[in-house]
Amino acid sequence: MVPVEDYELSQERSLDVLDGVAIIVGVIIGAGIFVSPKGVLQYSGSIGQALVVWILSGVLSMVGALCYAEL
Repeated sequence: MVPVEDYELSQERSLDVLDGVAIIVGVIIGAGIFVSPKGVLQYSGSIGQALVVWILSGVLSMVGALCYAEL
């Protein structure tokens, strides 16, 4: 076996246009998390109901992500 020290690892850093667009869209969508709690609190009526809505939404998002990961 060849010792690990003899290997030289290198990674090329590169982003193409699609990567840049994906990052920007992710940042824009991710920023929505700071705007939406106000609406949830307005329409739910109480903090408890708002927390239940957020928890159920998180579970639904996780189920969707797990289904997507299985594809």
